[in-house]
Formats: sequence, C-alpha cells, structure tokens
Amino acid sequence: MLATIPIDSWMLRGDEISTTEFMFIPGPGLYLLWLIQFSYLIVNLILTRIEMKKGNEAAKLWFKGITLFFVWTLSTLVGGLILQDTNFYFIAYFIPHGALFWMYTIYLSMSKYDYLSSYENRYNILFEKSPLGILILDENATVLEASPLMSKYIGVERQELINSSILAFVDGIDNEDFLESHHYYYENQIKLSNKELTFVNKLGESITILVDSDFIMTEGQLLQFVMVKDITEAKVKEKRVKYLAYHDILTDLLNRAGFEKHISELLSDKEKFDFVLLDLNKMKQINDTHGHQAGDQAIQHVASLLRKVMNDNHPVARLGGDEFVLLLDPNKTGDVIKKVRSQFDTPLKLANNQQIFLSASIGVSHYPSDGENMDQLYSVADKRMYKDKEQTKEK
Repeated sequence: MLATIPIDSWMLRGDEISTTEFMFIPGPGLYLLWLIQFSYLIVNLILTRIEMKKGNEAAKLWFKGITLFFVWTLSTLVGGLILQDTNFYFIAYFIPHGALFWMYTIYLSMSKYDYLSSYENRYNILFEKSPLGILILDENATVLEASPLMSKYIGVERQELINSSILAFVDGIDNEDFLESHHYYYENQIKLSNKELTFVNKLGESITILVDSDFIMTEGQLLQFVMVKDITEAKVKEKRVKYLAYHDILTDLLNRAGFEKHISELLSDKEKFDFVLLDLNKMKQINDTHGHQAGDQAIQHVASLLRKVMNDNHPVARLGGDEFVLLLDPNKTGDVIKKVRSQFDTPLKLANNQQIFLSASIGVSHYPSDGENMDQLYSVADKRMYKDKEQTKEK
C-alpha cells in the first residue's frame, strides 16, 4: 500500500467535489495493489501445497488460512465493485483484512506444532534432544547452563546445577587438581578432546565420561562449552573383555595367557622363584563315573583350595584341563605344598550328596637353575610331576 501511494488508487467521479452525486472509482494504484496481493497468495498456495505433499502437518493449517484469505479478498473485491453505486461501497475497504486469516493460522501452527523456524528454536531442540550431555561453565567451573542429559549423569535436577559449582555434585576426584587444571585450560583456551573422567554422582553411581570442550564468547564473556558422552557401559564391557582375556571362565584363576604375561614380568626382574605344576589325579575316572559336571566341580574345588592357601602376591593359574601352576618364593615352596596337600583331606561333596576324595601330583622347577624361560621351567616341572604321579600309583 505504501509503495502505491504515488499512484492514483481511488478517484472521485463527478462535476465538483461538493456535489452529492459522486462515486469512488478504482485507479491504477489499486489495480497494482490487487495484482501484488493475488500474486502473493498464489505463490503461498503453491509453496504450501508442496509442503503438504512432504507430510508437513502445519502446512494443512496454512493452506486453510491462505484459502480463506484468497476467498475473502476475492469476495470483498467483487462485492466492492458490485456495490460501488450503493451505500455499501465501503465493503471494498475490508479487502486487506483477509490477512488476519493467514496470520491466525500461522499463530495456530506455531502453538500446535511448535513450528518456529528460528535459530533459537533449533538451538533449543539440539540442546534438549542432544545425545551428548552439554554444560556451559565459567572460569570458576560454575554451571551456567546444563542439558537434561547432563542432569541425568550428575543425578540431580537441572535447577540445582545452575549457578552452582560442578564440583559440588561429583565425588571421587581431587577438587584442587580439577580447579587448577580448569583454570589453566580456561586461561590458555585449551580445548579438551576425548578426555576420560571417572566420578561418583549424587546417586552414588560410578560414572565414566568422555569430555570434549571448546570456548565461546557470549555477551562479552568467555565461557567453556563442554560436551560429555557417558562411556560407563562401554568401560565395563571393556574391563570384562580384558578380564576374560586373562582369566579362566570356569575357575576365575589366571588362564594361560594371563599366566604367561605374569611370568614374563617375573622373568624380567631376574629374581629367583619356584615353578610349581599341579595335576589332578584320576580326572578321567571322575568324568567317566560321575559325569563331566562332577569333573567341573572337582576343578573348581581345586581352584578354591589353591586360592585359600595362596595370597594375592603369589599368582595361581589354570593352564588347561586339570593342570594348575603356581609361582612361589623358594623359601615358602615346601610349606605351601604341605598346606595344599592337607587341603585334599577334605572330600568334595557332589550335588547328589556323594563324596569324592581328590588328590594331586606336584612337580617343582627352580628359576634360574632349572631353566631361564617358561618352556624350560614347565618341562622340568612336568617331568617331576609325572614322577610324583607314578610314586602315588605305586602306593
């Protein structure tokens, strides 16, 4: 309308302005205004139809609003032309009011579908729905903003986090070291990348997170933008996989790989130790008579009594089958073997209340006199163990 002010829009027709016999007639400016308005409506109808085909629910509302706008504009225009010679000529003045239908449907779509195409709304969606926990911290590690996921990790409501130090909600970390590191990173604007941090949250849960950060300038203030990923489950799985790689599933003792790793470390220290090999006697007979389940129970029973005799400083391993190995201080080997043999005096009780008396053959080799690597020590201990087994058979 403002653009068409210089162009004649409405004109009087009559001999004089004062005459009672006059009427308003449309001028070029009004025709131009109508042309622009109809073009605007047609373009919007086309764009809305395209959005409707894409499945946009809000576009259905827009289409209704534009259709009503179009019908209103056309009706008031035609009515104004038809009634221009009557007292109802003023109906044409209401042509622009059809925009109210369009405005109202936009308002409804924003209310019903949250259809606000703005950076603020996009930011809120990303912030609320982000698969990462998000924190905004100042130089003192005070929380200025926190995403819902971050509240879940910490174990408190978001309102409690805001304007409070993050250190007030985490345990198991050194507060002084944390603040010192935070200030250093902050002052030098050092970004964090895949930094791992483990803490205990307010629910008493141990949480391991992966932290990435950057710095943003907001209203003249430098803030740290922190992105957090919970890797607790992944770390538990990793720990379990690592444990299984070095431990026997049936007995929870070290397996061959775990034992080889341990003896390699011991050999590198060049300190004397005894390699003690233990083999369960009559294992085939137990399996044949009582079943393989009883055989597994027998192996678990031996593992249990070896753990009972040994301590954490002396590793025990199951090399496979019914074969076990111990690494001992040469000064304690004799006493430990006596204790192990005495443990076999207690019978193994099976599920059917049957009892089995177990026994074992033992062979010992000495490092470094009997060998300087695992294979040599095993070979000597194995020969002595079979010698012990033969002596047991003779008895």
